[in-house]
Amino acid sequence: MAEEPRRPVSPWFPPRVPWWGWIAYGVAAALLGSFLTLWLLPHLGWTLHLQQPPYVEAPPPAAAPLPPTVAVVRQVAPAVVGVVSQQRESTYFGEAATATLGSGTVFDPRGFFVTSYHVVTGGDLYLALLPSGRRVPATLVGEDPMTDLAVLKITPDESVKVARFGDSDQVEPGQPVLALGYPFSQGLGKRVTFGVVSGTASTLYGYTGSQVVLGDFERQRVTRLLQTDAAIDRGNSGGPLVDMQGQVVGITTLKEEGAGGLGYAIPSNAVKRVVEDLVRVGHVRRAYLGATFSILGKDFLTGEILLDLTIAGFAPDSPVQKAGLLEGDRLVAWNGEVLKDYLQLLTYLEMSHPGDEVELTVERQGQAKRVKVVLGELKEATP
Repeated sequence: MAEEPRRPVSPWFPPRVPWWGWIAYGVAAALLGSFLTLWLLPHLGWTLHLQQPPYVEAPPPAAAPLPPTVAVVRQVAPAVVGVVSQQRESTYFGEAATATLGSGTVFDPRGFFVTSYHVVTGGDLYLALLPSGRRVPATLVGEDPMTDLAVLKITPDESVKVARFGDSDQVEPGQPVLALGYPFSQGLGKRVTFGVVSGTASTLYGYTGSQVVLGDFERQRVTRLLQTDAAIDRGNSGGPLVDMQGQVVGITTLKEEGAGGLGYAIPSNAVKRVVEDLVRVGHVRRAYLGATFSILGKDFLTGEILLDLTIAGFAPDSPVQKAGLLEGDRLVAWNGEVLKDYLQLLTYLEMSHPGDEVELTVERQGQAKRVKVVLGELKEATP
């Protein structure tokens, strides 16, 4: 049998390699190539450009914008405090203490805040719950039962901010508002209710506590109230009624039982007028004309006495008598603004100060007459 010819032994012709050997050679070559790619090429100043993936990752979703009401609450809430008015009473078993809860609105960086008169009346000790959760003693600065307002003072901490007061004369029915305060219990924390201004021409006579009382006509005062369907409950009194710009347009005062949840707030312009005097002199200096007016009758729906603007009499040394007005004169305008009714006249008086000079236009025997009157100051002894 013929022998198979032998291949020449040479470096260029290696001996026959089994199949698994070729696999080993391939693996070694791949490892060497990887080494050259990952280590040697960067040392030679070459760069390796990798192909981008065929997709682009989406950016993380942006946070949803907060409703404007949340921004308003965050802005105003640091200016709202809780109020505790404690009263000590002597009983058969000794001394007992009761407490009235309410809310307050900080209006001055020195720590002055406004609340409701019916919250603090009769109190012996006052405490304020700050936004930080601390309870600090409060001092009564002044109170005004005729508008159900009172001012107290605290030593504030860094959690307390000052509320911005807006122009309540610009408030319109249908305008959205928020009521902030501590209804029911301060242990439940601050609460917010939302609604609209239902009306701006509601009236409230001077009252003590939360009960409306009619005094004699000369000492009677009226405040135009803002009416709202934002829920106002026990403990809300003294808290702010706020518009969507974060401005306080009223201080909540009471709710009307059995009226579908309607509540009332003292307009901010009246509040600013009252707290200015309470801080400065401790009581409200009210202007008065010193005249009594003719009675038209009684409103059969509300029971309110309806008064004409015709002068029926004068108090002793009254400003209008000194200015030359006579019985039978009928007031028709205040500083050029036409007077619609007696309630509007009282509203102008409430916004004035003793010593202010006003121009009254009266109708006398069919003729219009303008008279300058320097307003007097309403005293307790004034009839």
